[in-house]
Amino acid sequence: MSKIVIGIHGIGNKPPKELLAKWWKEALLEGLRKNNHSVKDFNFELVYWADILHKTPLNPNETNIESEFYINEPYKPGEAKPAREEMSYRKKALEYLEKYSKKILVNGVLSLNIPSLTELFIHRHLRDLEVYYSPAFILEDGKQKPVRKIIIERLVQAL
Repeated sequence: MSKIVIGIHGIGNKPPKELLAKWWKEALLEGLRKNNHSVKDFNFELVYWADILHKTPLNPNETNIESEFYINEPYKPGEAKPAREEMSYRKKALEYLEKYSKKILVNGVLSLNIPSLTELFIHRHLRDLEVYYSPAFILEDGKQKPVRKIIIERLVQAL
């Protein structure tokens, strides 16, 4: 049996599957080289479902940072020394949540004290999860199928 690396992207819209898979493989090869591994190539499979939840993928040619299709973090080979970056919005938000979690959260599973705030947060920032856990259906092969089932089928097929 040959060895394979399976990548599973996170939530949110993504670049087209072929480009994202290419970036992942380049990043993995770069990491292996930088850590003195002699792997020249390997089988890589990307489990991709951004196309189910987002009609148009992120665009590598989009230059307008305000566009919803702008790629905020394209793959770029790493530098010898990590560059000092300004703290991103996401990092600031996570630090804020950590700092005030006892006031906002009931427990460690992000269950907010105010249900409507929980729903708003999930709707605005975790839309993919909202759709996955809802009874959402899309048309595939002429049939209505649950979004969750299609995503699971893609993972099972890769495995």
